[in-house]
Amino acid sequence: MIDSAGVKSGEEIFEEFRNELYLSYMFLYTYGDIDVAMDAFEYNALASPYRLQYFTVPWNMIDIAEQADRFEEIVVGMGLVDYWESNGWTRMCRQTDDGLTCERFDEGN
Repeated sequence: MIDSAGVKSGEEIFEEFRNELYLSYMFLYTYGDIDVAMDAFEYNALASPYRLQYFTVPWNMIDIAEQADRFEEIVVGMGLVDYWESNGWTRMCRQTDDGLTCERFDEGN
């Protein structure tokens, strides 16, 4: 996978390594764009037969991911919003009048 960096597009890397546990959203974002990172997030959350990263939200890039048009749709499809509504919201995401809002959580906040 590392040998693909800078040689292949993010889309090519995702297609080749989609079922690898260590394929990170940030890696795909770096060599592709937010769309390919969201492709991987959606695949891992909703379509992968292995659900390798089922509940792995791309927290390390939440400020970028949350801006993607598909992010809220994927999180809703995963059942996370229903879970958070029933059990309490995570420190990083909350429901607002404008929809789901997520941001990085810093211990100092």
